[in-house]
Amino acid sequence: MYFERFVQIGGCNMSVEEKKRIMISLSSENAELLSKMAREMGLSKSALVTIWINANKTK
Repeated sequence: MYFERFVQIGGCNMSVEEKKRIMISLSSENAELLSKMAREMGLSKSALVTIWINANKTK
């Protein structure tokens, strides 16, 4: 699984933080892949993207 290690990282409490709505554009293939990955992990697409961002922050 591509993002298996990101689920183990955790550390993002999305229910407490103020959220800002954004829009991204993905190819149909990548949009389907994002949906499939999120579904397999039991996450929303937003949560999956947030976990990926938090795991890849520059220090």
